[in-house]
Amino acid sequence: MRADTQYRMRPEWTSGSRVKSGAWLPFHTGLLDGHTAPVSVAVPRVGGSPVSGPVMIFGAMGSLWPFATDLQVRTIWYLREEGS
Repeated sequence: MRADTQYRMRPEWTSGSRVKSGAWLPFHTGLLDGHTAPVSVAVPRVGGSPVSGPVMIFGAMGSLWPFATDLQVRTIWYLREEGS
């Protein structure tokens, strides 16, 4: 999920091969806390070119947390260290 983005979610309960779906509900993800390194795209991917991996993973030394972005450099995951 991307930060500061509106989604719709619904619960699902499974029992064997039976699935019961709940009502769709709005869900808004939180903001990033700023402890990730700044990233930019020097050369954007050309549309239609093959994608070897749709996710880029970054790690940084020091007080910055590891994180992952999509190919448009929108953060989709970060690992907050314990005690931070």
